[in-house]
Amino acid sequence: MLRSVHTQDSLATAAVGTPTWLGRARSANSAWDLERVELAFATTRLRSICQNRRIAKTALGEDAARELATRLADFAASTTVAELSDLFADDIVDRPPSERSLHLHTGYNLVFRSGHFTSPVDADGATDWTQVTRIQVVALEPRNA
Repeated sequence: MLRSVHTQDSLATAAVGTPTWLGRARSANSAWDLERVELAFATTRLRSICQNRRIAKTALGEDAARELATRLADFAASTTVAELSDLFADDIVDRPPSERSLHLHTGYNLVFRSGHFTSPVDADGATDWTQVTRIQVVALEPRNA
């Protein structure tokens, strides 16, 4: 199943497929599809690493690939980014101005931001993560870099 996702700084539309590790594809009209965080990726290389365990294992190693797949599945099962923050309270860190980072225990940071065309903002002008249902993964960084 391919889905169009608009990002803040991209005029192009990225086609995002469902990773094989998320199980069989569901109908685009299912209630499950409408109540979960959608994932998009800043680059095709990053998408390949995040959606293909074999590529992730080659790029990151077995343990990091396994943890990455588990965390991305957690993202996809959540309804908002705020729910993720509750789940990973000690591991999600705000990165100014509008990004967050999830610390992976295998030595990487998964950097993401709102993937909405127009990001929801609160009264202070900051990203309102309770309203964010689309995430763009922008980087996978070694923690000591």
